[in-house]
Amino acid sequence: MAHLVRRITLSAQNSIEIERGVVLPAGNYAGFQGQVGGELVDRTRWREPEYKIEFTADQIERIRTSSTTNLLPTVYDVTQFVRLGQLTVTKAL
Repeated sequence: MAHLVRRITLSAQNSIEIERGVVLPAGNYAGFQGQVGGELVDRTRWREPEYKIEFTADQIERIRTSSTTNLLPTVYDVTQFVRLGQLTVTKAL
């Protein structure tokens, strides 16, 4: 299997609830685009890309709608929001 990962910037035009109680405000976010490919005889067949955003504990605290203690860095899979057009890839880094 082949793996391809690249850093990207994702943009939200409006606030998006990415998980119950976690609202991503409009703005730009550093993220990752990943793809997995299956090796064939003469080429690689790539799956649809997946998109993720990683937040530090401080960032999580700012975007949560409820207060919680002991927050940890968290990676959110935001692929569905990219596919729905709520997040757009604006820059590949």
